[in-house]
Amino acid sequence: MKLENGMSELKERFIEYLKFEIGASPNTIDGYRRDISRFFEFLNDKKVQDITKLKSNLVSEFLQNEVKSGFSASSVARRASTLRTFAKFLIYERMLKEDFTDTINGPSIMRHLPRFLKEDEVEKILSAPDRSNPRGARDAAWLELLYATGLRASEVANLDIGDVDFDSGHLRCRGKGDKERIVPLGSHALNSLDHYIRRFRPIFCRHDSSRALFLSRTGKRLRRVDIFRIVKRYAARADTEVCVSPHTLRHCFATHLLTRGADLRAVQEMLGHASVTTTQIYTHINVQRLKELHSRYHPRP
Repeated sequence: MKLENGMSELKERFIEYLKFEIGASPNTIDGYRRDISRFFEFLNDKKVQDITKLKSNLVSEFLQNEVKSGFSASSVARRASTLRTFAKFLIYERMLKEDFTDTINGPSIMRHLPRFLKEDEVEKILSAPDRSNPRGARDAAWLELLYATGLRASEVANLDIGDVDFDSGHLRCRGKGDKERIVPLGSHALNSLDHYIRRFRPIFCRHDSSRALFLSRTGKRLRRVDIFRIVKRYAARADTEVCVSPHTLRHCFATHLLTRGADLRAVQEMLGHASVTTTQIYTHINVQRLKELHSRYHPRP
């Protein structure tokens, strides 16, 4: 295929591959779309018009240019991952015979320990909404749910009302790769959800057919970006020193469970991590915390 005339078509075929063959989430697809668009712009500037001309030296040059343009190591590493997937797609579609990314390594990434809050700081955020009004009750419900389950903001936004099982005390959610998992709910989250659903959700619900658990004032499904924005507002009210996002509460969920002795594999299952290696970063947080306590209180630190 000539890139000159087929970039848009090729991009859309790649997106379809991600959706139907890989089962990538909408957020992942959005990131891949941006990455491949930048790569195509680079190829256009280099006047590369034939898909068979894609070589590892072009990928290396593209990634180096991204670094020089000021993109972070994690962003450039994701670009490299996108191009590896793109190469697999081209081979799958029989447009190429060889992987032009097989000798490429993305930039090494310093893995930072996630920021998290102490239990009393989380309590301040969870107590911030006014539960006597519709928005406050709704926000209290999903804040409690975030901390009780460790769900991602996108997973909370995508919940339907039927995903919560009050009898068994758990919920069903779909995570990355459209993988379904069951996560238990504590009594605080269940009570907050019941309060919101019974008293206030009907106020938001403009359409009887709406299945979304959390609704906006216009009756539409609450979006991931809305959850990010509202979390920051309540964190500001709670006057936390840490910059708080929905993912912070996910980190708190995992850290506080492990600190209190939860099994690492169980936490991995609840977080929806494909590998326990990803979950193990929270054990490093606990070790770091123990070192701080030892240094502070031991007579001979």
